[in-house]
Amino acid sequence: MGTAEWFWRVFMLTGNINAYLGYRELVSNY
Repeated sequence: MGTAEWFWRVFMLTGNINAYLGYRELVSNY
């Protein structure tokens, strides 16, 4: 959860769709 919160903070700050796609790819590994 900690990593997810950190990434979400970065996503909100950057607002970069690529970050969202990278996050989904990371989750798919689990």
